[in-house]
Amino acid sequence: MNSLKSILGKCMENPWKIQRNFNLEVMEINDIAEKLFVRIDQKIKSLKTVEAGADEKISILDGLISQFNKINHNAEPLAAAEEGHQKEVQSLFGKGFTAEQIARILDLPSGEVELILNLAHE
Repeated sequence: MNSLKSILGKCMENPWKIQRNFNLEVMEINDIAEKLFVRIDQKIKSLKTVEAGADEKISILDGLISQFNKINHNAEPLAAAEEGHQKEVQSLFGKGFTAEQIARILDLPSGEVELILNLAHE
């Protein structure tokens, strides 16, 4: 209890000193806060730069995906047509037609017809 009285007594002896110390503490806190705000602003600018780069890469990826989908969509009918050619070639060959005759009938290169027949009979 005596120590509390002595502290209060000292405060009452020199209130100007306490006020000055308080003001110094407030100024130091303000200085620290300003430095923190500057660092936060720098981090925000860095994050905005990273975000812009990510947005650009997302845009590029979206374009590539779109191109891939167009290519893949166009390739599906070709694959179906090639599969249809294979069945027709095999059917005609099974009926006794030669590779050259099949090529003329289906309007296909003779090399393609021969390849289909060779792959089917391996």
